Amino acid sequence: MLFYLGRNGQQTGPFTEAEVRAQLAAGTVTGTDLIWREGMPDWLPVASVLGAATTPPPPPPQPLRVGGGVTERPFVSSVTREPVEDAPQLAGRGTRLGAVLLDGLVNVIGLGPGLIWMVMVFKSHSMSGQMNGDSVDLVYFTQHLSGPLLAILLPLLIILVVQTWLLCKQGQTLGKLWLKIRIVRTDGSKAGFVHVLLLRSFVMQLLTAIPVVGGLLALVDPLLIFREDRRCIHDLLADTCVVTA
Repeated sequence: MLFYLGRNGQQTGPFTEAEVRAQLAAGTVTGTDLIWREGMPDWLPVASVLGAATTPPPPPPQPLRVGGGVTERPFVSSVTREPVEDAPQLAGRGTRLGAVLLDGLVNVIGLGPGLIWMVMVFKSHSMSGQMNGDSVDLVYFTQHLSGPLLAILLPLLIILVVQTWLLCKQGQTLGKLWLKIRIVRTDGSKAGFVHVLLLRSFVMQLLTAIPVVGGLLALVDPLLIFREDRRCIHDLLADTCVVTA
C-alpha cells in the first residue's frame, strides 16, 4: 500500500506506510500534513489516517561505546549526574592495570641495576670477612657502598620528578601516558596537585599505614575497580576518575 503526501500544494511520494511513519518520527512530516492513497475519496490529515502522534518519540538512551575490545561507559558528571557530551570515556579496567604494571616496570628498570650492585657488594664483603659479627670496617664499607647508593638514589630521584611533573601537569604517570589514559575530576575538570598527589596518593598511603585497618584498605582498594563507575578508594577520596586521554 503506497501513500502520497501533500504540504503547501506540493505532492511527494509514493511512500510505504513504514516510510511515512519514519518521517513522522524524524519530524519531517507532521500529523497535520495531508495524505492520500488509491481508494481514498480525498486528501486527509496524516494523523486521521495513520493515527500518528504529532510529536516525534523521544530519542533512545545513549548506548555504551565500545573501543579496543572493552565496553566503555559514558563519562557521567558527579555534579549533574548526566552523561557529558563529547567527554572522554572511562578507562578500561585492563588498561588501568596495564598502566600500573608499566609504572612498576619503569621502577624495576631504573632501580634494578643499583639494587643488584648493592646486593653484590654485601655478598662480596660478607665473604671477604669485612662483615663478621659486630666488627665492621665502617669506613671501608661506606666507601664501597657509595656507588650502589648513588645508582639507586639518582634514578629514583629522576623517576619521582618525572612522574610528579606528569601527574600535576596532565594527570598521567608514564604508564598512563603510554596507554593513553589520565586522571581527571569527576566533573571532567583537570585534577591538579592537591587531588592527584595529596588526596589520591599521600592520604591513601597514610591510611594504608594504619595497623590492621590499613591492610584491609589496601586489599579492598583495587577491588573497587569492579564498581560500575570504576572508582577505587583513592578515587573516592580525591573526587577523581580515570578516563581515556
